[in-house]
Amino acid sequence: PVLANTTLHEPVWVYSTLSALFGAGALAGALLTASRGRASLRVMLIGGALFTGAELLLSPVHDAVLAGVLLFVIGAGFTSWSANSNTAMQLAAPDHLRGRIIGLYFYAFNGTASVAGLMVGWLCARGGTELAFFIAGVIGLAATFYAALQLRLAPASKQAHVVRLVTSRPRS
Repeated sequence: PVLANTTLHEPVWVYSTLSALFGAGALAGALLTASRGRASLRVMLIGGALFTGAELLLSPVHDAVLAGVLLFVIGAGFTSWSANSNTAMQLAAPDHLRGRIIGLYFYAFNGTASVAGLMVGWLCARGGTELAFFIAGVIGLAATFYAALQLRLAPASKQAHVVRLVTSRPRS
């Protein structure tokens, strides 16, 4: 709402359209991810880079059409990243701990949203959506590249183990 109203100075129907474009991107990302039939560290990292890189690109935008295109990309990247990271966690967890691990994962993912919401609100109050998207994009890209670097620098045996866990099909 702040992006549409305060940054773009557009009416409420633009907010609705931007939300729908984000949702359409999320659907596209979900369909693309599901069509692969298995989890992929590569797709997870690409999704994370798309999601956070598009947030960074969105930070200076003051055009509703360009914001819509970037929100579509953000939705697709977010869903690709989140679906693959969730699957990776489930496949890596031992059967007897899977529920606990996923509970912690979702707490970290959703449970911290209230604190993040306060931070985003504060950033928007200080520097508008430009600052909030910039900070989110920079931190997200840094975390994505750090994860990619850690996976690349991991010993070959550890890398193979992680890849095997993530790419294996779940047992029935």
